Amino acid sequence: MTPPAAGVLPSALHYLRRAVVLGAVGDGPAEPLLAGMALGRLLRQATTAGLAASSLAQVVDRPGPRAWLCRELNLVGDPQMVLRLGYPGAPTDAATGRRPLEEVLLP
Repeated sequence: MTPPAAGVLPSALHYLRRAVVLGAVGDGPAEPLLAGMALGRLLRQATTAGLAASSLAQVVDRPGPRAWLCRELNLVGDPQMVLRLGYPGAPTDAATGRRPLEEVLLP
């Protein structure tokens, strides 16, 4: 099994609307490694395109949701990772609910 060609990912990014599922066709020791390589390539291309990524790994962590994903999307093989991709929102200056550093550090 070989990783996807470099030219495949940039054009595919233009069609992503909400999420992407990375998977492996086989169940040997090389398949998760190749899926990880594809993930690295996808994240680099997404960053270059100005997209932000958020992992939805809990979907593939358990057999039930993983089987549902395979069935609903008619997948061949096993999903290894689900990512939400999109353009990040504008930065906000809103304060977070954190306490000042002086309140939590001991002398």
